Amino acid sequence: MALEWVSENAEALGGDPAQVLIFGESAGGLTTCALLMSPDAAGLFSGAVVHSAPCLGMNEPLRGGAADQGERWGETFAEALGCDGDDAVACMQSAPIEDIVTYGQATVLIGEGKRYAPVLDGVRLPLDGALSLKDGLSVPVTLGANQDEGTVFVLGLGVTTEAIYEAT
Repeated sequence: MALEWVSENAEALGGDPAQVLIFGESAGGLTTCALLMSPDAAGLFSGAVVHSAPCLGMNEPLRGGAADQGERWGETFAEALGCDGDDAVACMQSAPIEDIVTYGQATVLIGEGKRYAPVLDGVRLPLDGALSLKDGLSVPVTLGANQDEGTVFVLGLGVTTEAIYEAT
């Protein structure tokens, strides 16, 4: 939706809808990868920058995450926030950010972080990651990585920066 809005309004804002660059870092990088793989995004951007999220790394979560699995993950997240029934979406939208962050951190620490990975739905992401990239959108892509980004995932484990450097 956002890229469609940009395409429709770029000229009115002094931009060129044919020269839209998308950028994402970490989870945003995975979103950028998903856009590169999605037929729905065709023609909405002319290039991409991906940091700390190699697109081929999406193969494993996608392979194990079909639409029904994504639905179950969403239901589990809603239940953890105390949201269920017909108003679950509205309930999650109004949940305190502290609860959302706490639950998100807990799932990463116990190895369930894939709950937030894209899933194959047959429409927006019709193919496995590598196949989607091979047959996907043909635009220039720049890849990069951020040093020590992964340390955020071990903060709750009490591991210090010094211990990480000593171990490596």
